[in-house]
Amino acid sequence: MQSAVELGLFEPDDPHFSQDGLFQPELEASRAQVCFLLYNMLFFSQCLWIGEPEEYQVNYTVHLKNLGEGEVSRLELTVPVIKDFPPYQFVSFSQITPSPDRLEDDEQGNTFAFFQKNNLQVGESASFSLIFKVEIFPFVYQPPPSLFELSYNPNNPIFVRYTSPERFEESDSSQIKEKAEELSSGKSLFEAARELYRFVGQYLTYGGYRPEDKGALQVYLAGEGDCTEFADLFVALTRASQIPARFVEGFTYNEHAQGRGDLTHDWAEIMLVGGIWLPVDPTFGRFGENFFCASDNRHITLTRGRNLKLLGGYHYYYYRYWFQGAEPEIQSWDEISIDPSPGP
Repeated sequence: MQSAVELGLFEPDDPHFSQDGLFQPELEASRAQVCFLLYNMLFFSQCLWIGEPEEYQVNYTVHLKNLGEGEVSRLELTVPVIKDFPPYQFVSFSQITPSPDRLEDDEQGNTFAFFQKNNLQVGESASFSLIFKVEIFPFVYQPPPSLFELSYNPNNPIFVRYTSPERFEESDSSQIKEKAEELSSGKSLFEAARELYRFVGQYLTYGGYRPEDKGALQVYLAGEGDCTEFADLFVALTRASQIPARFVEGFTYNEHAQGRGDLTHDWAEIMLVGGIWLPVDPTFGRFGENFFCASDNRHITLTRGRNLKLLGGYHYYYYRYWFQGAEPEIQSWDEISIDPSPGP
């Protein structure tokens, strides 16, 4: 059921779902609802190949230390939680230490753990650890010919939201719009999205991990960036072509990882007609492999969406603190390890 909902197999306003997201199987279904569900099931199952999964244990720890002259009276930390994203990601175990004060979902379906600590004294450290075991399935989506003739509903609120510009994804820029029009003119929506994916991978030079965000327009003009900029530019170009797209942040397994930058990764998703979201990774795709509506078993999704409010617009974690008197100085850093096949 969770996979069916995630893949958009049900109508968005299906009465079998209450406002809190619970399924109500005792309700009768109309012929139209059954036909919609069966059509989508057949449509999607004939196009999707899913391979054997890889299991990982992800250890993620955030450290905060007070290096200043004053004492912190209250400290709050927000960290995303790895969760199920059917049909290619499933969490079998999770452990969060210390226990979070609360868990909260945002409007894009992400889950966050909130921690609060009182009195972080000068020289004192606090650590927050999240451990997950997660299965990642490789998959490839091959669209049927009928998909190339379909179009989006321009009045759909999801379509409007994910074709609109936002910070770092300036789809309303004249330069971005001109390039999007050049690449997508005369093509179906699906073909246009694939052409934009190819363009980003071939046009941009990967300059290595950089902590600062440039945004789509700046990286388009510079022609160089890291995975964040690859994703931002693809999303901006795709939205400028009136194809819904969004930013994705997570981890990738790399057996040769030399540091944090080799394990953290950003990519994107596009929404197909019908409401199905599928990942697109133009950074990995620059090598010629297919990462358009396809993925390997190394991508671990953490959050969907750019400029997330519950993260204060930052990446991976967000903290804030209060004090009286002398000002504290908070140093923060995170540690990541990803181990394959962890066993029971």
